[in-house]
Amino acid sequence: MERQGKLLLSLILASMGVAGCGPSSESLAPAPGCSAGAAAIGVTDGMIAILCGCDEASGWVANSAGLQCTVQSGTTVAFHYIAPVNRHQIVSKPTATDTFAPSAVYDREATPIIRAHAVTLTGAPGREFEFTDQFDSSLAARITLR
Repeated sequence: MERQGKLLLSLILASMGVAGCGPSSESLAPAPGCSAGAAAIGVTDGMIAILCGCDEASGWVANSAGLQCTVQSGTTVAFHYIAPVNRHQIVSKPTATDTFAPSAVYDREATPIIRAHAVTLTGAPGREFEFTDQFDSSLAARITLR
């Protein structure tokens, strides 16, 4: 299973062209990772992943297992919607003390299709930004500033 996850992650990174972690791209260029001051998190149906830029290792987490990403204050974190069928929207958890602006709704039937959302997280070390998917609350994660 771990091998399949690594293969899936490699294919997704290659198809996104995340160099610099900017908006997702239709390019098939290889993705070497995030540039300084950037991180990327992938979101798809039932799974969430660190793509690059977090202190923790890249990889997919299914459902309620949770995901932890630690970044330097001032990092821009981009959430990339990767081939989902269902609708998604990244929002701060209602109980979160530290929050960020919610993403627009990803809906594959909408025009235009929203493929990414970026937020710049600032503050003192230890601040925690907890977030979830408005349409799938089992996709929950936390970004902590160092």
